[in-house]
Amino acid sequence: MTTSALPDILTDILKKEPIPKDTIAYLVARTKLRLHNFILRRLAVVEDGQKLDQARIARRLGVSRAQVSQSLGVPGNWTVASVTKLAAAMGGEIEFQWKPFQALPEEQAQSFQAPGADEFEELKPDEKDAA
Repeated sequence: MTTSALPDILTDILKKEPIPKDTIAYLVARTKLRLHNFILRRLAVVEDGQKLDQARIARRLGVSRAQVSQSLGVPGNWTVASVTKLAAAMGGEIEFQWKPFQALPEEQAQSFQAPGADEFEELKPDEKDAA
């Protein structure tokens, strides 16, 4: 794991001043990654329990399997509509929870370690389909 600038980001957010554009960009990217990982993890659970694969999702949405695979591959262009459609095709919906930012205690801020890439396990849909 590597040391991160998260304490600086929290400081940017908790100040009552405009939030820097790079901080906003970081938060947007982090939220997209979290949502993408959530959908992929949920798809793995649904697939195991209901044998729901990309082909079946595609049929339910009236699109090609390639379009579903491409959509699941990267979250870059996901919209509320596209995520809602994926969730519905998987048999559910997504709920949200509000979590306010809080300052880290000084000792945590000084020794904060950002999660490494290994902690954001990626599920590659094409590899699952081959299994």
